[in-house]
Amino acid sequence: MKIENTKNLYNPALDASKKPASLPVGESAQPAKADGDAFSVALSSAVEKLKTAPEPEDDQARRDKVQAIRQQLASGTYNLSGKDVANKIVNNLKG
Repeated sequence: MKIENTKNLYNPALDASKKPASLPVGESAQPAKADGDAFSVALSSAVEKLKTAPEPEDDQARRDKVQAIRQQLASGTYNLSGKDVANKIVNNLKG
């Protein structure tokens, strides 16, 4: 089990004190409005790039590992050390 440090994650979109980043030419900060809709969503071209992005080479190895853990959980043979989990949590909180 891997517990990653989440203290250093920063989302500038949530920081109201910062000015929003400028948009590429042709993109509007305001979503397109449709008659009768409560809201609408406009996706940037980055979404299309993500859809066509190649998968990392180790992606299959990760899937195999996850599948093995799922099988162990289903059969009741997957064991976690509570001490190891507690140590990871404490180390993560320490920074």
